[in-house]
Amino acid sequence: LGLVFVSRGFSSHLKALRAVEDHEALLSLAQTRLLELEAERSTGNPLSWTHEGTFEPPYYGYRWAIVALPKQGPEGMRYREVQVMVWREDHAASQLRLSAVWPAGWVPE
Repeated sequence: LGLVFVSRGFSSHLKALRAVEDHEALLSLAQTRLLELEAERSTGNPLSWTHEGTFEPPYYGYRWAIVALPKQGPEGMRYREVQVMVWREDHAASQLRLSAVWPAGWVPE
């Protein structure tokens, strides 16, 4: 009887560990994609603005999309909220959204 409870606990622990690993992968991929865009912009070149794509192996099956939402701050200051969304194609619940605020001029219209 004790072994049944131990095996169930172990199974639950493994599921939770997989969920944490998946979340860490999603966060890392989103941060990397956002940093790539920021690095591209910091070179002074205009962004090659692509709205969605996939990742290279070993992250085959992960996709990303970018949305830039116009915002207006105090004193009429214009900026964009850039959202990077990353998800796994084979697991709809595995998704993450990361946001950053950029000057409006950084993002193509």
